[in-house]
Amino acid sequence: MLSAFPPEVVLNILGFLPAYSLPALECASSAWKHFFDIHQSIIYQSAATFHGIASPGSPIEDVARAHISPWLDNVTNWKDLCRKYIVLEKSWAGKGVTEITFGLDMAAWISAFKLDEEQRTIICTTRDEGWLKVICAKTGDLLWDHPAGLDAPVSAQFDYSHGFIAFPRNAMQVEIWQRSTDYATSSFTPAPDADQTTAWQPYAHIPAARGHYRPFTVLSSLSPNLIDAFRFVFPYLLGISEMDYFVSIWDVTTAALVQTLTLTTPEHDFHDPRFGPRIRSLDMTQEHILVCSITRLGIYCRKTGEAVFQSSIPPSNIDSLFPHVTSSMECVLGRPLAWLKMPGSIVTSYDIRPRDPNDQSSSMQNGFRAAHLSPCGNNLVVISSHGRVYYIPSFSNSSDMRSRIRIVDMEGDTTVTAFDGKRVALYSGSELYCISLNDSPTAVLPPRSQPICHSFGFPSTSIQHIASFSSPTEYNHNIYVTSVQLTSTSLWVHSFIHSPGRRVPRLHCVDFSRHI
Repeated sequence: MLSAFPPEVVLNILGFLPAYSLPALECASSAWKHFFDIHQSIIYQSAATFHGIASPGSPIEDVARAHISPWLDNVTNWKDLCRKYIVLEKSWAGKGVTEITFGLDMAAWISAFKLDEEQRTIICTTRDEGWLKVICAKTGDLLWDHPAGLDAPVSAQFDYSHGFIAFPRNAMQVEIWQRSTDYATSSFTPAPDADQTTAWQPYAHIPAARGHYRPFTVLSSLSPNLIDAFRFVFPYLLGISEMDYFVSIWDVTTAALVQTLTLTTPEHDFHDPRFGPRIRSLDMTQEHILVCSITRLGIYCRKTGEAVFQSSIPPSNIDSLFPHVTSSMECVLGRPLAWLKMPGSIVTSYDIRPRDPNDQSSSMQNGFRAAHLSPCGNNLVVISSHGRVYYIPSFSNSSDMRSRIRIVDMEGDTTVTAFDGKRVALYSGSELYCISLNDSPTAVLPPRSQPICHSFGFPSTSIQHIASFSSPTEYNHNIYVTSVQLTSTSLWVHSFIHSPGRRVPRLHCVDFSRHI
């Protein structure tokens, strides 16, 4: 075969093969071995691009250092990079050694946090003075806090992307701050307002350093529209008003308001203030905007504001979101697969089994907990407050929805979720789980050989149980998980121990790359 095609044609073909099949092909014959020896770098760089491990044309040095853990620090060639990624995905699937690398006792209760993988820092909001802080992801040392103290409410959100922090100044303005180390090399022109300049002036003499931020600009909504929630997907920031679903989209790099639109909504939108904020999830891709409340899920065309996928129903009837779904299409959490557990690993895999046809229980009774769009914009994940997970590939294609929807029921109250496009982390019933969605042709691991639950199987052979946060009675305390974050190599969990008279916040890192 090798002699039948020019080398460039063979290399192009190999660029569409998954990385896990390449070592076997390399061992198929001496001719293949020789071909791989000559073109190893090109072959495995193409594999890294095929799997989304690296962007086209990215130097391997940039790919290796763009992680919050040092698992790729010594990688110097593309073959070793691909090998490490395959081992990493096996760890996520419960087939490797995973452990909690450390737990940081925090001086303050963290309300929310984001990870800067490039600088290996944690940006967080806290309930003590300073509110917005940056800490070292390894030691927990404070690197920076907002110089003005930032008088903002405890529940105020913030977001982070590509070296920029976005947080609310008031109900109609969002401040943008940039990493100080990017100021000198950035092609963007900062335009801070007078208040930002005044707040920063006492610290202007401090040299740029890791974890430090400087004022960049302020984004202002068109009066009288409030910014009740926002989502930052670099370079755009989306703000929305809960009352009329008026949307504003800014280009953060220029501070320009590039688009406004009003989303179409159902005539009757049920909302009970007892359930908390109206909007629970907000997301944006190049083509769509997602808005999720406890009783409404809407996905809208970003150009027109017209609904692509929408439902607005009272909590008692929220199952009508997918009226064509039957119990025979559902999977549920099964038994622990103890024989698959690796020695020294904290992860235990559970199988997924079909729901009993006689089981008429519903896990959507209490409404939506969260909804997420994949970074590619094609796939949708919807999670109920009682742990039912819907995965809908190519959700915008309304034809044959029945054959594409995938459901697994965790059967427990779910309060915290995260989704990175490849896997879902959720805290359900005092237990922390991770579900990998590995049915893509570009998955790093081979797909499962047999479908589960007939033709309606969930795109994973198992669900990984990460940790239990149930309360040991002998210590007389309760443990609560308030936030989780996913990276390609780790799962970060913020929790606090509530014992009589005190609360102890902790930040844990579950590292899937430590033994690679």
